[in-house]
Amino acid sequence: MKKYAIVIIISIFLLSCDQKSKVKLTQDIPLPHDPATSNCTVGKYGGTLVIASAGEPKTFNPIMCNESSSSDVISRMCEGLTTINNKTQKVTNQGLAKSWKVSKDGKCWTFNLRKGIYWSDGHPFTADDVIFTFKVIYDPKIHPATVDSLIVNGKKFKVEKIDNYTVKITTPTIYAPFLRVISLAIIPKHKFEKSYQEGNFESAYSVNTKPENMAWIGSFKLEKFLPAQKTVLVRNPYYFKIDKKRNRLPYLDRIVFVAVPDFNAVSMNFLAGETDLIDSIRSEDYAPIKAAEKKGNYTIYKINYGLGSSFLWFNLRTDKNPKTSKYYVNPIKSKWFTNVEFRQALSHAIDQKSIIDTIFLGMGYQRWGIDSPAAKIWYNPDIKKYPFSLKKSEQLLTKAGFIKKDNILYDSKGNRVEFTLFTNSENDVRIKIANLIKHDYQKLGVTMHINPVDFNSLVSKINDTFDYEACLLGLGGGDIDPVSHMNVLKSSGFTHLWWPKQKKPATLWEAEIDELMDKQLTTLEFKKRREIYNKVQEIIMNNCPMLYLPGRTLYLAAKNKIGNIKPTVLEHRLLWNQEELYFRDQ
Repeated sequence: MKKYAIVIIISIFLLSCDQKSKVKLTQDIPLPHDPATSNCTVGKYGGTLVIASAGEPKTFNPIMCNESSSSDVISRMCEGLTTINNKTQKVTNQGLAKSWKVSKDGKCWTFNLRKGIYWSDGHPFTADDVIFTFKVIYDPKIHPATVDSLIVNGKKFKVEKIDNYTVKITTPTIYAPFLRVISLAIIPKHKFEKSYQEGNFESAYSVNTKPENMAWIGSFKLEKFLPAQKTVLVRNPYYFKIDKKRNRLPYLDRIVFVAVPDFNAVSMNFLAGETDLIDSIRSEDYAPIKAAEKKGNYTIYKINYGLGSSFLWFNLRTDKNPKTSKYYVNPIKSKWFTNVEFRQALSHAIDQKSIIDTIFLGMGYQRWGIDSPAAKIWYNPDIKKYPFSLKKSEQLLTKAGFIKKDNILYDSKGNRVEFTLFTNSENDVRIKIANLIKHDYQKLGVTMHINPVDFNSLVSKINDTFDYEACLLGLGGGDIDPVSHMNVLKSSGFTHLWWPKQKKPATLWEAEIDELMDKQLTTLEFKKRREIYNKVQEIIMNNCPMLYLPGRTLYLAAKNKIGNIKPTVLEHRLLWNQEELYFRDQ
């Protein structure tokens, strides 16, 4: 599933207090009957891992979460029936299900759950939690982003409880990525059921919920959340994974996410030695971080291509807000935005090479399409591309009926072409990119106003109020399988950015994508599935709903004192195995 990708600096005194406060190991809690065993290097207990984050959680609800500032924290506290090993990119049985079997027709899956697992508050984990999780996800009144990968040809999975530790899931048809999507977070029925029955599930586990009123099943649990300061996670004493010597994981006492105002502060904190890792080094910060690598006793890891993407898009809604009876988008501008030649023209006017050279300092690559070259087996290199060409842009605009007069572009009705672009204020790189694009758009006679707002306010505009004309943002890496794009590419998808949660496709090309995305899910033969998905990528680039921006060469860094660091290209690149991390000098 794709998610949106994004006081002030906490005092060293507060951080040191967290680091010195040891978490008592609860020895009287018996290990589960069926623990999962990690094959990691055996580590040592203790210590606090500190990470700077430009942004903070919007929610702690695993089902409603749909932005990286929340998921980066929540993912440390959740588990699914299956897990994906980021290093091998394969599904494993290290999750809540110890084993499974599938029927001969490939549609009926029986999962054997681990016995003796408890939530962080001591409440037993059973099949009821799994059944409840799917009940919530499939509730049309809630429509979380997760549901888009759990529906095939418009039909839901049938989820049944066989007994307390056995669950049967039947898919409407053969479902190629089934075991991958079942890695979604399972939630505690005993904590969420009351709010669900009362009709306020979306607000459950909000940032105002007291940590003691939450229960988690992952390696960590929430200890405290101080807005604009920090989010503190503490070891879950009931966690069900062990190491080769049967020591209960995790090793770390705590993980602290320090809230900082922007990505400048993220790098500054790391260089100052106040944080322990950084999972995306900006190009402008690479030189000083590299220069201090030996002195700072950390290692920089290079991963050429990231899976995440950045792009500009227009609000393509043509309907009215039922509360105000006014159009979400001015009909005059809506006519421009919904014109494919207008979108193609403005895509050709984005100088990706200039962005790479001036903002990424040469450490980047031109990016086209929803998939990165890092997704090697799925990436389609033959899709339509939009190399920088103002001449081509002008030809397309003329063809679409636009007229340039005195260096100002007008539509066929004489309306001056101008619009406002939103991006998140914490990310100065995006603001710089927007200004470069604005400069080139001016050469076409197009006026683009730039309005940076804080990340959570921007997400609200995109998901809730739809009060915007254009936006520059990005999507996190997610998984390499096409199923991770379902909530973006399906017209009914929660993250179908240009017009989310459509009741029916607004265009023929969106309808075709819907059909193809459903078809590839039910195709087991890889070659045929890839051919179908290649067609989806072609349709996206031909219709240009997202105007792609270049990608940066991906660099990560972590202090050498941290053991079991295993950098990967998949999401949560340095924290995906947080239960295995430990400090060598503790």
